[in-house]
Amino acid sequence: MRTYEALFIVTPDVTQEDAVSTFEKFKTIVTENGGEIINDEAWGKLKLAYEIEHKNEGYYFLIQFNSDVNVPAELERRFKYDESVIRFIVIKIDGKKFKLKKRSDMTQRAPRRGRGFRKDSSRQGDKQNSAEKDEAENPSEDSKAEEVSEENTEE
Repeated sequence: MRTYEALFIVTPDVTQEDAVSTFEKFKTIVTENGGEIINDEAWGKLKLAYEIEHKNEGYYFLIQFNSDVNVPAELERRFKYDESVIRFIVIKIDGKKFKLKKRSDMTQRAPRRGRGFRKDSSRQGDKQNSAEKDEAENPSEDSKAEEVSEENTEE
């Protein structure tokens, strides 16, 4: 038996009860075909990353299960024919390397860093250019000593 994970999104046009009944239907498909459900989660109504079929939201559901290779194929076939499912993915998980966790058990994510540059810093190349400009405007002790030594050698 192999470990699989099925994530699917149900259209927001259906009621929450209908979405949950769709979830239960797919769980029974797994068990009827000889699979064993490890974890099942209803994540609720969430905003989609991008618009799918003119919809911005959907009900997310996750099923993690152990089964033979025929169950994921059957699930995918049923997902394709169910009109309330707008997206789905079924993947095989390496159970030895990947430990299954419930979504609520996951640790808090670190805050994301924004793209672009911080206000207090600039590009690396700009730092070098500004350092050269500062050196030309305000020479350091070393550069003054070099200028004095050059004047002495010229005389």
